[in-house]
Amino acid sequence: MTHKPLIAYFTILVLLCVGFIVGAKMMGEQGMYLAQGYMLTPALAALIIAWRTKFMFGNL
Repeated sequence: MTHKPLIAYFTILVLLCVGFIVGAKMMGEQGMYLAQGYMLTPALAALIIAWRTKFMFGNL
């Protein structure tokens, strides 16, 4: 059993989260609007992985 899709998922999740956090800090008070997108990062990462693996998750 390979863990490549899981590792890719967590890598993309971390990158998305860091991007939202840095963006929110840079925007100051207006950054709270990015919090709405931040809540979607696990779903966005899953969609990216599903698209990249053509919706074939294997044994996840």
